[in-house]
Amino acid sequence: MDTDLKYSERFSKLTEDVKACYSKPYEIKTDIQRHLEHLLLSIPDFSPSCIVDLCGGTGHVIHHLSSIYPDCHFINVDLNQKALDECKKLNNNLKLNTLLQNCYDTKLEASSADIVLCWLSFFHLSDPSNLAKEALRLLKHNGRIIISTLINKDHDFDIFANLVSDYGSINENKYLRNIYSKKTFEAFFAHNSPFPLDISYTNFKLTSKLEKPKGLGTYNVETSGQSIPPTSGGLLMPMEVVTIQIKK
Repeated sequence: MDTDLKYSERFSKLTEDVKACYSKPYEIKTDIQRHLEHLLLSIPDFSPSCIVDLCGGTGHVIHHLSSIYPDCHFINVDLNQKALDECKKLNNNLKLNTLLQNCYDTKLEASSADIVLCWLSFFHLSDPSNLAKEALRLLKHNGRIIISTLINKDHDFDIFANLVSDYGSINENKYLRNIYSKKTFEAFFAHNSPFPLDISYTNFKLTSKLEKPKGLGTYNVETSGQSIPPTSGGLLMPMEVVTIQIKK
């Protein structure tokens, strides 16, 4: 938890970097965003009234989900107040609450969310087991936890990486980029759930034009004629979209 707070203090100084990476292409849907929407729309008779986005940043995911769930109440939980302020500014027409709180202990009401998201953030966390515990606590019995993260489904070993970014003003910042085996990932949730779980995987594949790779699996993705800054250096590593439900 302390580690994440230190990250928050450093990243809170990077408002301009956040705006440059997220605000410019705010209206543009990335492939992984389209994938999430397709996944949700394929669920029969499912109309969520509350979606909680853990580590939701500037609210890019929330922004696009609001177009398919216009009456939904969205809650964005993040430790970066400036990112949350940007989220409110860019989504001021939504039923939206922003919450400056640790994703491991949101203080939100138990069993209150139809969907709990952790999108392109799980592999950065210092304590993923506690996020799993909190996501399960928030989930309604018939709800879904949906996570996009790096998972190695082929081998039973985990890769822990503490990287240093070389992008502009954040070159002093180290950040985690962990890849978990399927066994380890599922254990985070199984050990924190009083109920048996259904866990399903969808391998995410990019369909947009890919430019020359840069660094550790980093690509610029061209969508709708515009180049989107790489928001995750590991996007072309073994990215999976995982859906977790309580067994019926």
